[in-house]
Amino acid sequence: MKTVAVTRWADKEIGDKGQIEVVDYPLPMVGPTDVLVKVAYCSICGSDPHILESGKDIEGFETPFGLGHEVSGVVAEVGPQATIAGLKVGDRVACQFFKACGVCVNCRHGRENACVSMAKGNNAGMAEYVVCDEQQVFKIPDSVPLEEACLVEPLSIAVRAIETANIRVGGTVAISGAGSLGLMILQLAKMAGASTVTAIEPMEEKLELAAELGADYCINPKSDDIVAEAMKITADYGYGSVIESSGAPAAAKPVMDILAPGGTAVFFAMYPTGYKLPLDLLRNIHDNEQTVTGFLNATYKTFPQSLALLPRMNLKALIHEIFPLDDALGAFEAQATGKYAKILIKCS
Repeated sequence: MKTVAVTRWADKEIGDKGQIEVVDYPLPMVGPTDVLVKVAYCSICGSDPHILESGKDIEGFETPFGLGHEVSGVVAEVGPQATIAGLKVGDRVACQFFKACGVCVNCRHGRENACVSMAKGNNAGMAEYVVCDEQQVFKIPDSVPLEEACLVEPLSIAVRAIETANIRVGGTVAISGAGSLGLMILQLAKMAGASTVTAIEPMEEKLELAAELGADYCINPKSDDIVAEAMKITADYGYGSVIESSGAPAAAKPVMDILAPGGTAVFFAMYPTGYKLPLDLLRNIHDNEQTVTGFLNATYKTFPQSLALLPRMNLKALIHEIFPLDDALGAFEAQATGKYAKILIKCS
């Protein structure tokens, strides 16, 4: 079968990036509790370019390393012991990319997303087929197209962002970064009862899309003073919830300056290794009682929550272009422009 993989890691000395190629892999073996999924679509996650640039520095990653984990498809085979979830051949499904052990200290404390025994497998989603344990495979609503269903995994992260941000009915929310996650969070914040949602984004194309999807205010850091505009919008009080979804240090810096007293700031994106955010402990934590938090991936419970929300989300608007599997390089080049919310790869 064909798989999109990194075949060479970046050479830091000459500033090179990882090399993407479509390579041939053996068809995955299906174990007793496994499910073989014929992949329909896999979208490019923001972490995929990060792997291209940093892969050889990440423990356990060796070339060739298969890419992709935002997957939708159709069940092609079910292992003989994969009976609990009621899956059958022909079911339309989406896949959760990690499998937790269920017995380590993190799993037993409800933090299966940080499972210490989680396998770092090379089971790429940008492929014709993928094998997952049945606990990772979920049926999708009949009304949702497969091209939108591959966005369940990032949607589950957006759901966790909403839960972490302590958004209250009638509250004010600022979302830094209007990529796919930011635009999902925008829609969810509206559903959660926020009275005012502000999108902060330097790419004009993404900012226009944020406005179309319901942003009440838009701030472009290239032309606007973020703090001045935020204070104008919130009558000098700040936002009750600020969610930073871009992973850019320049975007992270003003977050605490636009956060209201008693507000919650959520940083969950992937930031450069070693980046340190200045924090005034007296002003922010003591005097203003502000909460600063983040999270690692989604949890198991946010995946079924996201499946239930799929029919209410406008995900079609986020999908800019769909590339064939053989043109994965073109897909990554389009993603690298930073203009588009989501680029998909059609795998079958």
